[in-house]
Amino acid sequence: MTDWLYCIRFMKKKTANMEAIAENTLRNSCEKRLKKRSDSIRFYMLFGHVAMTNCCMCRGECTRKHQNHPERQNDYASNQETAISG
Repeated sequence: MTDWLYCIRFMKKKTANMEAIAENTLRNSCEKRLKKRSDSIRFYMLFGHVAMTNCCMCRGECTRKHQNHPERQNDYASNQETAISG
């Protein structure tokens, strides 16, 4: 009878340990995922100006291409002509 009780206690303890390990593993993976996201957001906040240099119209103030700036295309064309003629 004591062997049977010992076996039940051992299995309960082992199950509790396995549950704790699974919970810790899940928590660690979630924390790593959140840390990676926050690191990438922090990186973008620090170095976002490097990524925002696609637009030749507004000189890197936005990520849109110059064809999305019809109001400034004439400015761009006149600047190019002055640069060529000057």
